[in-house]
Amino acid sequence: MPTRWAVKWDHEVAVQRHFRRITSRNQVINRWLLVTLVVVTSPFARGDEPPAMRVLQTDNGTRFGVFGERMKRPAPTFFVFATSVDDMARLGVYSQTGRELARHGWLYVTLDPPCHGRDAKKGEPAALSGWAHRVKNGEDLVGPFTKRCRDVLDWLIAKKYTDPDRIAAGGTSRGGFCALHFAAAEPRVKAIACISPVTNPLALREFAGLKKEQTARIDAGSLADKLAGRPIWMSIGNHDQRVGTNDCIATSRKLAAASRKNNPNAVSPVELIVAPSKGHTAIDHAYTLAARFIADAFSNDRLSLSFSVVESGQMTMGENNQGGFDEKPAHPVRISRSFAITSRVITNSEYERFDPGHRKWRGVTRISKDDDDPAVYVSWHDAVAFCRWLGHKEGVPYRLPTEAEWEFARRSQPKLFEHDGAAVENWCLDGYGPYAAGSVTDPTGFPASPIRVTRGGPWKSTDNLPHVTNRLGNVPGDRNRVVGIRVVLGHLPQSSKSAVLPTRRWQRDVVQKRHAWKAPVPANQPWFAEPIPFAKIPPKLDGGPLFTKHNHCPGIAWCPNGDLLAVWYTTIEEWGREHAIAASRLRQGRDAWDEADLFWDVPDRNDHTPTIWSDHKGTLFHFNGMAVEGGWHDLAMLFRKSDDNGATWTKPRIIAPKHGFGNMPISSTFRRADGTICVPCDAVPGANGGSILHISKDNGKNWLLPSRGKPAPRFSMGKSGARMAGIHAAVDQWTDGSIVAVGRGDAINGRMPLSISRDGGLSWTYSASPFPPIAGGQRAALRRLRENVLMLVSFTKGSTFTSDTGTEFEGQGMFAALSEDGGKTWPIRKLLTDGKRRALDGHAWTDRFIMDATHAEPKGYLAATQTPDGIIHLISSGIHYRFNLAWLRLANRAP
Repeated sequence: MPTRWAVKWDHEVAVQRHFRRITSRNQVINRWLLVTLVVVTSPFARGDEPPAMRVLQTDNGTRFGVFGERMKRPAPTFFVFATSVDDMARLGVYSQTGRELARHGWLYVTLDPPCHGRDAKKGEPAALSGWAHRVKNGEDLVGPFTKRCRDVLDWLIAKKYTDPDRIAAGGTSRGGFCALHFAAAEPRVKAIACISPVTNPLALREFAGLKKEQTARIDAGSLADKLAGRPIWMSIGNHDQRVGTNDCIATSRKLAAASRKNNPNAVSPVELIVAPSKGHTAIDHAYTLAARFIADAFSNDRLSLSFSVVESGQMTMGENNQGGFDEKPAHPVRISRSFAITSRVITNSEYERFDPGHRKWRGVTRISKDDDDPAVYVSWHDAVAFCRWLGHKEGVPYRLPTEAEWEFARRSQPKLFEHDGAAVENWCLDGYGPYAAGSVTDPTGFPASPIRVTRGGPWKSTDNLPHVTNRLGNVPGDRNRVVGIRVVLGHLPQSSKSAVLPTRRWQRDVVQKRHAWKAPVPANQPWFAEPIPFAKIPPKLDGGPLFTKHNHCPGIAWCPNGDLLAVWYTTIEEWGREHAIAASRLRQGRDAWDEADLFWDVPDRNDHTPTIWSDHKGTLFHFNGMAVEGGWHDLAMLFRKSDDNGATWTKPRIIAPKHGFGNMPISSTFRRADGTICVPCDAVPGANGGSILHISKDNGKNWLLPSRGKPAPRFSMGKSGARMAGIHAAVDQWTDGSIVAVGRGDAINGRMPLSISRDGGLSWTYSASPFPPIAGGQRAALRRLRENVLMLVSFTKGSTFTSDTGTEFEGQGMFAALSEDGGKTWPIRKLLTDGKRRALDGHAWTDRFIMDATHAEPKGYLAATQTPDGIIHLISSGIHYRFNLAWLRLANRAP
């Protein structure tokens, strides 16, 4: 484990903070100092009134003050230096603190600093002027002092007062200087806490006129090698001219560097907190933080995180010439404040201090098994809670990095990300959204976004996304194997610009008045409209987030206002990480779909696949799979709802959180007669293996998977099992309560498989349908129409159809079949063409084809809905068909 560098920064904040001079601040010392130290001690007898400070003397005559009695067991001991022993006894702050520590089993010990109390020499200046006097005259300022301290410590240990394994030292201002020198001379001091310490005596006005070589031996930076390996905590105000803020910072760097050099694998936390101050004052909560630091040092419960400071500055964020569309435009970004970021991701052992239950995720899919492996399977909410817990524990503002901070740190300190942390995505604080042109200071993303940014990665993954500007994201509730945590120390800056998500085409100008549905013709009059394209990709969106190359796998739903809304995936490659969901709206009364726009995307994760469904009561449901990376073999499933005709959607909720098989929704959602919502999903990522149902009995609040834990069935005639036969199942409920399904693959006797359930989808019985099997690039649709007729739409390479003249002909492509007995018989079959010759573009695997009297669309993934006016809307991968039941009953025109 690397040495803990680090400088911790507590940045300036906009709110006015109130500070007191150290002397007055001490008088109201925070009770956290008293309470926190209790946790590191065992129970001790407590009297009603702890004794006042006693002044004792060692066998060698060294005088010291102590609060606390000799206990049955040696006690933890805190050496505190500030002023003389006699003043420490008189000043309320010290006597109060000493009494409380004694009450809780601690010894509180103090000695006269050099030139204070009994150490002052006759004829020399007192206090700090005396320090300068001795140094100027070549006297040893600190040697006699540390010798006295060691004499006291030896005496306390010999008399069984002090536990030799639990010794700390601390002090304010000059007392901090004394504590550092005592610890450097005495390795039994295990931890040091200094508030506004003197580190470079030349910063003191009393040392004016002295030279560096005269103070070199007592400069705190010279103690670095002797202090290497021990926890050291310091705090100072950002404008402390009395002892020198910059000198304190320089000393902390030397201390940390020495620890690293001494033993690169040792945990040696060196922490410096710089915060707003007025002159020589204690920073806000300094005593709380110091107490927590000392308590943690002895509690064996401290997280020894390694931080690296990133100085403020500017960068060009994003990339115009390579990478994804969302990395554009490159734009100037200013990071106005320095911050500290962990030099690696949080490990399993560190995260499990916060959440011991996380251990169950170790080794899942053979990922992240050991203590020092990155902690993965943590959600954004988990990560935020971890930062909050850690901040409360240590009393400092921990949080996730903003996306801009992450990229700035990656650009300015690339080596920081070279080791294990470079291979794990890191949660960022920001909501994901598009970059805007123009400069911005401290951007913090899109608060309203349903996606949270991740950066970096991948770790032991299947893909390679190395460049610094690459943007990723995830649903904040998701846990997966490639996303972990880096922590930032620092207050969140206020951005110079507020970010608002763009309004998409399908969201704009959506009428909210309920539509009065009226069919274009009487129900008994056949009606077929000209097929129209719906997946219209605007040229300026091609290349991301939408793509013209591959648009496929649609869903369709009607809206209460009379509109139709279609969704589908758009990508370059089906397994690609660029995979996103597009949408388009056919507005009521129009005959052309709007141009498409982005509907849903988890950036750089495959979004196989979407479905959209109207519950016929005014609510639209959107279901979608979400991969860990690329492909569709490890999906989780989420859903959203809309109550305003699809103009806005709820935040996504993950309803199948375990990434794996069985979470790729199919556009065949239906509601059982008892109100249960049923969402079919492929059970497997391959060509055979069946489909399953996710069900909700409470309108989407809770979800069940009846097939969970049940064996994969054997799909053969008369057999039964927990899955529907065939992937991409087309399914609906019949009037008698039975559920009918067909699918692709898992053929039975060379025919498309038919599955029937009579227990609400818990179990299925298999048989061969009368229809030919379908294959790649094809998906059937099955809907129970309002007229209580089952409509199946599928494909054939060549089947016999009867024309309106009674003659038979061979037709190819998409056809419809009707059943009025729940799928037992299918007396009506019709090739889905009006006989007119036309050239159409079916997109995806269909491409361009000719539709005529004997040829319908040869391929496509189908989805269908029937609007309240009785019109059936069927979409393939690229074409929208409209007709009514009377037209389906009408035989094809003779070729």
